[in-house]
Amino acid sequence: MLTPGNARANTAADHIAVLEQVLAQIPDAHRHGTDILIRTDSAGGAKAFLTHLRHLRRRRRSRTTRRAA
Repeated sequence: MLTPGNARANTAADHIAVLEQVLAQIPDAHRHGTDILIRTDSAGGAKAFLTHLRHLRRRRRSRTTRRAA
């Protein structure tokens, strides 16, 4: 998703909202069990956004562990 060139700097909340919208568009067969590269501008380094990414990764790992059992 692109923003106008004169848009203000994004916040972690903006990045999380856009990430959720983007991930929702990927079919389940490709979203789960497949590595996905996520790129952002410098606001992507915000602690809240990185914490959200780690949470998503933990959720994915717990799903994979349950399927293997």
